[in-house]
Amino acid sequence: MTLNNKFLMSLISSLVIIHFSCSQPEKSNKETADTAKDSVLSDTVIIENLPDSFFILLENLKTDSNLHHASLSYIFYNLTKDTIISSHNPELSLMPASTLKLLTTAAALEILGPNTRFRTRLAYDGSITGKTLTGNIYIIGGGDPTLGSEVYNRFFINEWVNAIDSLKIDTLDGHIIADPSIFTIDAIPYTWPVGVSNASYAAAAHGLSAYDNTFSIKITERDKGFITTGTRNMVPFIKGQLIFCNYGISNDETENLFISSVESKNIRVIKGAYPRNTPALTIKSSISDPASLVAQQVFEKLTEKGKYITGKAINIFDADSIKPVKEELENIYTSYSPPVASIVQNVNTYSNNMFAEHLIKHISLKKYGIGETESGCRAVKNFFKDKGMDVSGLFMYDGSGLSRYNAVTAQFLLDVLIYMRNSDVFNLYYHSLARSGISGTLRNFCLNTAAQDKIVAKSGTMDRVKSLAGFAHAQNGDTLAFAIIVNNFICDPREITPKFEEIVKHLILMDTLKTN
Repeated sequence: MTLNNKFLMSLISSLVIIHFSCSQPEKSNKETADTAKDSVLSDTVIIENLPDSFFILLENLKTDSNLHHASLSYIFYNLTKDTIISSHNPELSLMPASTLKLLTTAAALEILGPNTRFRTRLAYDGSITGKTLTGNIYIIGGGDPTLGSEVYNRFFINEWVNAIDSLKIDTLDGHIIADPSIFTIDAIPYTWPVGVSNASYAAAAHGLSAYDNTFSIKITERDKGFITTGTRNMVPFIKGQLIFCNYGISNDETENLFISSVESKNIRVIKGAYPRNTPALTIKSSISDPASLVAQQVFEKLTEKGKYITGKAINIFDADSIKPVKEELENIYTSYSPPVASIVQNVNTYSNNMFAEHLIKHISLKKYGIGETESGCRAVKNFFKDKGMDVSGLFMYDGSGLSRYNAVTAQFLLDVLIYMRNSDVFNLYYHSLARSGISGTLRNFCLNTAAQDKIVAKSGTMDRVKSLAGFAHAQNGDTLAFAIIVNNFICDPREITPKFEEIVKHLILMDTLKTN
């Protein structure tokens, strides 16, 4: 018996399977997913010529003192040979954090289609007599998450104003009406904590979104209580948005500021510790009503150009007498988002939460005719169920993974990866993922190691949650898929990252299979 076998026999009390087969014939999506699921036994190991250190690292993870109270689940799978390398609690449902985006983006590519674009319309009702439009101008949202986004540098307001200017009117006897009703009015998923919803990384998906649904505010250590805001220190400037500074001063050089809100009031409260003698800092927060902001900006730009407007800027959800647009209107201008494939790229590479939340609502709209989070999650779950996957361990409450109600198994993540590998949109899906040591959320992962650019995956991080799932390319040419999730560890999530790095670095060292 080799040293490798002796080591495994001494460490692993459950079944050890020695596997010497060659690669299997290609199977259908359902057959492949079923094979992966049915062949899994907790703590099983199918022995490839992996270094002993790979299995040592897995055992060390199980006994790590920081994981004493934690739940751990993983599965490592050789796609080329259709064999399980190692698994532990693969059917355990755990919080995935942003790794949940693997499900949202897979379903978006398949259900919505990679080339689909979301449109935003400018239109008017009433009639034009001379240079007067007697009626309203509508901004009809299409659930485009990219308007004014830093990701795409889409400067849209001037385009819209120029389009309206082409009507050759100097008077609008009516309102500028923003219509975000393509999505339901409850933009924030109900399972998100209240505090999270104010953070810029947790900006919600609105039917009419803009500027990544975030604004920035510049502050100094001297700011106390309500501060004066303007176009210089608030970007974009939001009329009526109040800022209250309630932070202390710290001798620590590290910024420790966070932002909260006052219920039923348009107030953001900045709390925490401001590092002493530090120049002005910029903190970001979510925009609670981007549709009203956009309507106000169009209104102000038109008046700057000399237009007289008798009405005001309105969000249709705030107007009792104005209903969402259903009748035919005269079109002024139509803008389109980048294609779904491009949006998916940003979701998976950079873990863009807001884009992911828009995708889940568009999936709901496509499947059920209503743009809401809960129906979108149900549509995703049903999609994978229809593909023959076991969804009994999947609990999905948003599209981004921010909800702590979400839970998924490592086995299910693997099943999704296996399914997508046989999908017509696999290349788009695969290349949307971050690359180790190269791009996105993995740009520092395995940097300057043998595993650089050998791991293509989605990571997930929250308090007490760390996960990683994706594909790996072994030095012998085999393609591997894996998923690993750990919940409720007692250290900083950043301390888990090096442990994951070591495991995947040793995973790719797999050489050709040997017999004993």
